[in-house]
Amino acid sequence: MESAHPPSYAGLYPYLQRFERDFDYQGAMEWMDTNWTQCVHWCVFYVLMIVLGQRWMQNRTKYTLRGPLIGWNLLLGMFSVLGTIRFVPPLVSDVREHGFEWTLCSATWYRDPVLHLWGSAFAFSKVLEFGDTVFIILRKQKLIFLHWYHHVTVLFYVWLSYKEQLAGGRWFIALNYGVHATMYMYYAARAAGIYIPRKVAMVITSSQTLQMVIGCVINYVSYKLLFVDKVPGCSASLTNIVVSSVMYFSYLLLFLHFFYGAYVRKSKLEKKEQ
Repeated sequence: MESAHPPSYAGLYPYLQRFERDFDYQGAMEWMDTNWTQCVHWCVFYVLMIVLGQRWMQNRTKYTLRGPLIGWNLLLGMFSVLGTIRFVPPLVSDVREHGFEWTLCSATWYRDPVLHLWGSAFAFSKVLEFGDTVFIILRKQKLIFLHWYHHVTVLFYVWLSYKEQLAGGRWFIALNYGVHATMYMYYAARAAGIYIPRKVAMVITSSQTLQMVIGCVINYVSYKLLFVDKVPGCSASLTNIVVSSVMYFSYLLLFLHFFYGAYVRKSKLEKKEQ
């Protein structure tokens, strides 16, 4: 199923910049292949940051940080918008031309400099997103298990998948870029004091939950292609499928639990109080 050369996506990139076109994707692949285990160090650093940060803030007055929080969310929101613009059109094009299953087996997109640039940026952004937790700690907000568990496991899995050049990774990247584009813009608006209807938050949480459902489906189809259909040259592995399945299914359960607590149960309590 693998081809010698990646499909041409030249016509799908509006306002293509030179740094994107000339990105050294081979050097990036070599770096990730050699250094992907650094993500473990970042995960350890993140957990220590949480423990020590909360202890440091325990007897201190919380920070407001309204301006920095708005800027932070706008930055990540715009980054996600740009990533969506770059990742979604080629994915849709390949599904139309080759089919869904082809996109789960062909890793040729790693040799497209533009996609690889934004894929690499996505991988490193998982470290940058630790900043979300910094704001929670400094503002002394409640840090739920879903939040920090998600940050740790996503970083590890993304770097592992990039090292393995997982074909279906483009689906996970495109979905995450799209959901985060909306999510961070919503957070920026909330931080700015702009009124946002509660239904918008419900839609965002629903889209996050749907992302996890799609992730589980992708893992199931990938397993079928690899071990039932035995597609030759399919860029997937049992280890990755198992890790991804455990991760996405746990996310699904946690997001469903969060949705119920934040919207369903809360709505019932509000009706009782009335």
